[in-house]
Amino acid sequence: MEPITTQQEILLSTDSNFAHRKWADLDAAGSENLSAIEQLEKACWDGLVKELIPELDITLISNKRLWLWQIHETRSFLALDFYEFPGPKENEASIDPYLFLQGKSGN
Repeated sequence: MEPITTQQEILLSTDSNFAHRKWADLDAAGSENLSAIEQLEKACWDGLVKELIPELDITLISNKRLWLWQIHETRSFLALDFYEFPGPKENEASIDPYLFLQGKSGN
């Protein structure tokens, strides 16, 4: 029996004031040269998602943690993919409109 993998997606709009805040530590080497979107992505990789958006619940019912495995940028948002452990992404169940529509067009 295959284990059930838990996936959670978060889409952060890049066309908002939220995305254009200064997220990166300006003392870090090279951070001052990053765009606003790159700073937001760096903040997510640095583990600040829960601090940035405290309303998010990035945990499982059994109190296991979900880990950030991938971030990809589209024209209008950053898509953050959290997994309990890595596995194939189910495009049909995705909230990412590009993946969702791609899965629908294949049917």
